[in-house]
Amino acid sequence: MTRELHCLQYGEQEIRYEIVRRPRKTLEIAVEPDASVVIAAPEDATLDAIDARLRKRAAWVIRQQRYFAQFLPRTPDRRFVAGETHLYLGRQYRLKVVPHVQESVKLIRGFIVVQTHRPTRPEVTCELVEAWYRDRAHVKFRERIELCLGLFPDPEAFRPMGLIVRQTRQRWRSMSPAGGLLLNRRLVHPHNPPKQRKNPAAVGWGERFREGKWRRCQTNANQSQLGQ
Repeated sequence: MTRELHCLQYGEQEIRYEIVRRPRKTLEIAVEPDASVVIAAPEDATLDAIDARLRKRAAWVIRQQRYFAQFLPRTPDRRFVAGETHLYLGRQYRLKVVPHVQESVKLIRGFIVVQTHRPTRPEVTCELVEAWYRDRAHVKFRERIELCLGLFPDPEAFRPMGLIVRQTRQRWRSMSPAGGLLLNRRLVHPHNPPKQRKNPAAVGWGERFREGKWRRCQTNANQSQLGQ
C-alpha cells in the first residue's frame, strides 16, 4: 500500500487529498471527520483519471468538508480542571470536581460533576470523564439504533450483530462484514447538530446496511436525534 499527497483546484477552492493505492478494482472518495480527503485507488490508476473523478465529485467533497468543519475542535486541548467546559449532546457543561470517597460522574444542573478522592489529579479526572462519556455513548447509541430500526418494515433484518464504541480520529462509523457496528465515541459531543432528515433517507441506509456499510450522510443525519 502506498500513499501520495496531491491538490486539485476547483474554482476558487483548493482540495488537498491523499491517494492510498491498494490492490483493488474500484476508486473510492471519502471525506473523513477531520475534513481530510482520502481516495482509495487501484495500484495502476493514473493521476489524471483520479483527478477527473475527484473533479466530478468536487462539489460534494466541499459540502462534506464544510459540514465536518462545524465539529472540529475550536477550543484548546482539555486539561480536565474545575471550571473547564465540555460538550455533551451539543450542550456545554462546566466541569466540577468534588472530593469524595467514592468515584462517580453525574450531570447536575449544567455541570459535569466528578466525585473523586484524588481531586487534584487531572489525569484521574480525565479517566473518570472519558469512562462516563463511553458509558453514555453506549446508552445513547443503542437508543438511536432502535429509533432508526423502527423506520424499516422488518427492523430485525437490519439490526447490527453488535455495537462497539471507540474513539477514532478518522471515522465516525464503520460496519464489519459480519454486521458489527462501530461508532465513534465523539458522536456524543457535537455542537449545532444538523436538522433531522425525512424518513425516506432510511432507504439509502438500508441498502448500505445490507452491504456491510453505512453512508456517512446517514450517520450525520441521525446525530440530530441523540437527545438527552
